[in-house]
Amino acid sequence: IVDRLDLLEQAKNEFSKRGLCVHEAENKEDLSQKLKNSRVFEGPQGNDEIIVVNIQKFKAPNEDPSSAPKEIVSKTELQEAAKDSHDLQRVFIIDEAHRSYDPKGCFYANLIECDKTAVKIALTGTPLLEDNAQDKATKKTFGTYLHTYSYAEPIKDRPTLKRQLAI
Repeated sequence: IVDRLDLLEQAKNEFSKRGLCVHEAENKEDLSQKLKNSRVFEGPQGNDEIIVVNIQKFKAPNEDPSSAPKEIVSKTELQEAAKDSHDLQRVFIIDEAHRSYDPKGCFYANLIECDKTAVKIALTGTPLLEDNAQDKATKKTFGTYLHTYSYAEPIKDRPTLKRQLAI
């Protein structure tokens, strides 16, 4: 689950490079149909499949493009779509989890609630550390961190250089 078109393309390319057969959910109906399929997917070459979703495609037509997505896929619709998948283990990977996430009633919340047994992995480079008025603290929403990588570590690992001021 991504929230920008460039991240959608990046995710599709990276998953393809790793041998997955990548599908893109084009709209809420397409995602619902894909969730209703309760068998494990395999591509034509026997590769496991993954569905990549751009959250922006789920905005209502009259919604401001820069606003957070409103609930246009209901929790009930998604639970109904996922209910007959008893032998299927879903994994939701939510990129940029700190952005546009509202735990009360939006698409993300409904998607992650539709399958209570799904593994949910949230990725973010800039987690919201403090509870705020909208109750969006990343750790509160998604749970404890599996791994952290501080700002100092890439400098030590050398993919990032220290900033030096020239006078």
